[in-house]
Order: sequence, then C-alpha cells, then structure tokens
Amino acid sequence: MDKKEFVNQCGKLLMIAKPNLISTTYMQGNEIKTAKEWDKIVSDAEYAVVACENGYHYYIDITANSLCAIAEAIFKAMAYK
Repeated sequence: MDKKEFVNQCGKLLMIAKPNLISTTYMQGNEIKTAKEWDKIVSDAEYAVVACENGYHYYIDITANSLCAIAEAIFKAMAYK
C-alpha cells in the first residue's frame, strides 16, 4: 500500500472517531497553496492534511515515515483536536 492510500484509510478511521472532520488527504508540500500556512510548509515534504467542518486545516508532516509511524503521527496530532 502506498502512502496516499494509507493516509486516506487512516482518515476514514479518524472520521469515525471525530465526526467534525471532513477529509484527510495526502499532499506534497509544493501542492499546498494556502498563504497563511505557507511559512510552516516545506515544499519538498509530505503532509497528511486534515480538514475540519469549520474550515481549519491541520498539516501533519509525514515525510520519510513508515506506514506505522504515519498512523501514529496522524492519530497523536488529532487526539485532542
């Protein structure tokens, strides 16, 4: 399974636990175009982007992580959100 598909599957599980989330997608840093977050985004990094109902987006860095580490990063970042 590739990272993109794995992040999408983690997102499905995350949305069951947190119904206020809209989507979780895999993106490269150079694909992210939001100006207010651009200072935190590294263009050659990989991110799991979690979108909330209120319009806020969480950018979780998953660069060079194994699939297990990706799941841990996503769920730890979103545990108290």
